[in-house]
Amino acid sequence: MPSTPFLTLALATTLFLNPAVATYKIVDDYTSNTSDFFSLFNFFTEPDPTQGFVSYQPYSSAVASKLIGRMPDNSIYIGVDYTTKLSVAFNSPGRASIRIEGKKSYNWGLMIADIWHMPDSTCGNWPAMWLLGSGPWPHGGEVDILEGVNDAVRNVVTLHTGEGCVVDRMEGGGTASESNSTSYMTRKSGCGGTAPKGSFGDEFNKKKGGIWALQVESDAIKIWYFARNSTPRDLSGGKPDPDKWGKPDMDFRAGGCDIGKAFKKLSIMFNITFCGENAGKTAWSTWTGCQQSTKKTTCEEFVGATPHAFDQAYFLINNIKLFQK
Repeated sequence: MPSTPFLTLALATTLFLNPAVATYKIVDDYTSNTSDFFSLFNFFTEPDPTQGFVSYQPYSSAVASKLIGRMPDNSIYIGVDYTTKLSVAFNSPGRASIRIEGKKSYNWGLMIADIWHMPDSTCGNWPAMWLLGSGPWPHGGEVDILEGVNDAVRNVVTLHTGEGCVVDRMEGGGTASESNSTSYMTRKSGCGGTAPKGSFGDEFNKKKGGIWALQVESDAIKIWYFARNSTPRDLSGGKPDPDKWGKPDMDFRAGGCDIGKAFKKLSIMFNITFCGENAGKTAWSTWTGCQQSTKKTTCEEFVGATPHAFDQAYFLINNIKLFQK
């Protein structure tokens, strides 16, 4: 996307510098039963920077329209309007949805996000869970942890940042994007790779979701995806140890790049948009096949005329936790 530190350099201790003895301890729990999840976020209500066919709602409207809420099992619901028909011809601003931006920011550490459900693999959808740094984009960095468009079933992980930052190599279990896996990350496409099948959309939801883990260090950014039936024991025990998790799905190794400087003051972001620069335009008529399957010439036409197609376009968040060494 389309962006109090994980551990600031000023607070780095000898323990942090010695990973053999350092352990992660929880510093923030965004979804504890005693806190209001949405009070920890700002609601973005400006026009979509990615040109999506979407109308981002403020907190009051989101509550009144039941686009957000806490479920009986304490999971967090973030969804979209799936009942209103919209006319592109009358310059509709787009389908009502949510974009929230965390009030706190982080530099270093470990983020664990347990997601029960995410927007499904429906043409027009463009959901994301990501981190965005401070300053004019892409300076400050952006980490797209969970993102995809239309009928995708594989998650795409992408990094963006300013000039002078190069990923020396991309390792892990995923598949690198050959065109940009070792390039400057200033390009709009960024530097990224594709996670294994089942990590996104319908396939992800069939497995009752899963857990995403992000580790930001001085020389690397690593991301793991764990299906519901393969979660490491140390996650449920509250003492995560990435050294025991095996190869990450994405392991971005810094070459000519100081990760600590390029990715800083990162805030947690969730949003669901439609069409736009990624799910619409050339994607609609070429590589996703949505134009043919929906019989609609444009993405906006389909999203506006077919509201009930998006009744599964929602996140159910079990918990989000931040850890520091």
